[in-house]
Amino acid sequence: MMISYVLDGKGFLITNRSIVGDDVQNFEYSPKPEYDVGMFTVFNEPDEKAVLDKFFGHIRDTRPFIYTTFNGDFFDWPFINDRCKQYEMNLEEEIGITLSANNEFLGRFAVHMDCFYWV
Repeated sequence: MMISYVLDGKGFLITNRSIVGDDVQNFEYSPKPEYDVGMFTVFNEPDEKAVLDKFFGHIRDTRPFIYTTFNGDFFDWPFINDRCKQYEMNLEEEIGITLSANNEFLGRFAVHMDCFYWV
């Protein structure tokens, strides 16, 4: 498993070294000229729990106000939520994201916009 995300125009990739064969070095990536993300900082973590810990810690440190995903309600958040259960972690306790009665993941401290609904 890997988690990649962009915060304030800076890219990040967290790799699970129990799955990825070698350390991944920081790299430059911009999918199109109008999306100038640039350098991605890579965190090579020893296992899946460390990947989740690193992601949650980074979210707590940076405190984003908006999470923008594409199909996050039906893939990203459910996947992360399921993996948390393997380690007796709770997504809501970690970063304030919870599944609503409408099967949408909502943030207690930040808005979640799933672009799948309108793109």
